[in-house]
Amino acid sequence: MPGMDHLLTKAFLATGGAVAYKQFQCVKQVAESTLQPAQCAIMTAGDTNPPLGVVQEPLDAVKTATGKAFVGVALSGNTKVIVGATANIAIGKFVIPSATVAGAVDALAGIVGASAGTQVVGKIIGVLGNSINQAVTAGDLIDIELLPGHVVYLT
Repeated sequence: MPGMDHLLTKAFLATGGAVAYKQFQCVKQVAESTLQPAQCAIMTAGDTNPPLGVVQEPLDAVKTATGKAFVGVALSGNTKVIVGATANIAIGKFVIPSATVAGAVDALAGIVGASAGTQVVGKIIGVLGNSINQAVTAGDLIDIELLPGHVVYLT
């Protein structure tokens, strides 16, 4: 693997009750508290909130349930994400939070969306995540350049 991938990561309080966080799931920022402003939750299927970043390590439900567990979230750089729907997965396509799988991503067919734009998680930079070069299937990992907070508009 040539070169290094550099990430800007930050610890966020994992919210959502007794919910397990999977490595490489997409998360959103949630309401802050006076004691802890940096809080996140797993993006639900079809979530329209702006994506925050991608979880970098798993966190089990028992730890999350304590309300004191932090998880590392990649905010900038290159990382892997979990594929929800396999349609349009190709290098250069933008990915958005999945419409069907919590924490996963789907690829945009093109630059589409309402006039207000479409919030993206990132842009695909690698799709051959498996070692035997099979077609990407739901649940596979792909490589993206993180672009949380970016909006893609109609052309």
